[in-house]
Amino acid sequence: DEPSTSSGESEYKGMLKGAAELLFLVALLQDYGIEVHHKNLYVDSTAAKAIACRQGLGKMKHLDRQLLWLQMVVKKKRLILNQR
Repeated sequence: DEPSTSSGESEYKGMLKGAAELLFLVALLQDYGIEVHHKNLYVDSTAAKAIACRQGLGKMKHLDRQLLWLQMVVKKKRLILNQR
């Protein structure tokens, strides 16, 4: 894992971990028959939220394309990003 060069990149990588854990917990609860209606991820970084809400890398040079799965998840509304 390459070190991030901006705080936005670092915040985005942290948000990825939170999103993965949230989606895992939602899937686990659904396996037990518990329906989850609100899949909200609260973020405090405007830059990280902007990366997640757009498509593609934009001007970011230090992110792997593999890390952009969150953009697809947000676009398909599998989880909702909320600003804190």
